Amino acid sequence: MASASDFCILIAEDDALLRHATASTLRKRGYVVIEAADGAEALWLADHHQSLTIDLLITDLKMPGMDGGELARQLKLSRPNLPVLMVTGEHAGNIPTELTSYVVDILPKPVRPRSLVERVQVLLGI
Repeated sequence: MASASDFCILIAEDDALLRHATASTLRKRGYVVIEAADGAEALWLADHHQSLTIDLLITDLKMPGMDGGELARQLKLSRPNLPVLMVTGEHAGNIPTELTSYVVDILPKPVRPRSLVERVQVLLGI
């Protein structure tokens, strides 16, 4: 059975405190985590970490520049099976319906560490 250390998670979140807290929560559970401050940086990091397989994208919906929906769309062009967890403060009714083709799951902010870890385990099948 796979363990957390077998998985690499890319986090794209423009709020530095939230990004670091999310990454810390996942690292404490043993996951390999790559952090990006926005969608463009996340794409760059994904392209430059070819030696790592990115197993999950966790992204904020609204970020300056490239938002989480566009990031998910672009990453899934080269990684069609990449699960995407969208974390957002937006009300469910304000989330664009076209995201359903790129996003596997949505978690509302604020996210409790336990909820995050449980959702990640489900998405990674562990």
